[in-house]
Amino acid sequence: MAWFGSRSCLQHIDRSFQVEISTIQPSSVVRDLDVYQDTDLTMKQHVAKIAAACFYHIYRLRQVRRLVGQEITQQLFQALIASRLDYCNRVFAGRPKATLEPLQRLQNAAARLVFNLGRFDHVRPSLIQLRWLRVNCRIKFNLCCFAHVIYYGRSLT
Repeated sequence: MAWFGSRSCLQHIDRSFQVEISTIQPSSVVRDLDVYQDTDLTMKQHVAKIAAACFYHIYRLRQVRRLVGQEITQQLFQALIASRLDYCNRVFAGRPKATLEPLQRLQNAAARLVFNLGRFDHVRPSLIQLRWLRVNCRIKFNLCCFAHVIYYGRSLT
């Protein structure tokens, strides 16, 4: 169980409650459909979980990059990393840039991996060549696609 709200609002309420003889304490983070929501609704823990999982995959891809080539590396990015970036990314709409920065660093690292660039090489031309939208644009694009599907009545929900 978790209570959601601003810090000032949460300070004024007693968040624990009694059920028969047990006291139930609230959790600071709740996971639903693999989306982690904290009580402040900052989504920082969710971003951290995505980034950690994806950087692990980038680390593993870096080990086989020379063996598989650029095209296969790009396909592996789409399968292993982009799918995680896009899963439920609508929850990031309206979040501050600082919250999404780890995800953008992740995408930049993947572009460097695909083109075998150095750590400090500029990534924007690579993103353009790969036709990858930046993270904040991916979120907006997915929101627009979702709104289009709902508007034209093709949604299952």
